[in-house]
Amino acid sequence: MKRILLTGNSQCVALKLALDRRQREGRSFEDISLKVLPIGAGREMLGRFFAVRNDEVVTISASYPSLTFSKGQQSYDYVGIGAPFYSLGLTANTSWKIFSLPDVWGSKVPVSRALFKTAVLEYQKPALDFITALTEKGVRVFVYEAARLFAHHEILMSIGLETVANVDRQYRAIIKAELEKRGVPIVFLPEACINSEGFTRNEYRLEKEGDQNHGNVELGEALVQEIRRQALEWA
Repeated sequence: MKRILLTGNSQCVALKLALDRRQREGRSFEDISLKVLPIGAGREMLGRFFAVRNDEVVTISASYPSLTFSKGQQSYDYVGIGAPFYSLGLTANTSWKIFSLPDVWGSKVPVSRALFKTAVLEYQKPALDFITALTEKGVRVFVYEAARLFAHHEILMSIGLETVANVDRQYRAIIKAELEKRGVPIVFLPEACINSEGFTRNEYRLEKEGDQNHGNVELGEALVQEIRRQALEWA
């Protein structure tokens, strides 16, 4: 039986909800073990959230217990990380009311793709460095795509959804290319969860007052199924 740890920021909540429901209903998987242990809040994972100590990689968070990874640890066969595709910190920036990327320039000030790529890779540098640190310690890593942006988000609506969708689309292409260059497997959110504009479908929104960016148990179930399907094919 493959043993997989799913970690990342608070977007892990959808996966946890789905796995908890399966356990309550007696529907836990018999061919794979999936466990969810978050690393830190979204903003924490945009800073230095881990340290390398001799043969170990240790996470640092004010929100969650530390996790320790090393080449000798036998608890998990793979570690899945959900942070790299988290684009909200860049997309929910009101500067996009003035600036825009190629394809949706209009009357806005253009930002080159090269400059945007530099910004994206700097924004996700802590997460990418974490992946590098784990792989250097012999930990097998993959990245999963959690909930994408929701079109009902107030800041995104104020910027303009066409502009936001274009920024998010180009952001994801940059992260995808970077992970592929590093040989990191990717599990994408199933297409059924995404609308034609590239946003997460509203029915997969977490019904919690004030929440504008987390997925619900049904999104978690769809993603858990996709992770399981692909992981069973890995060596």
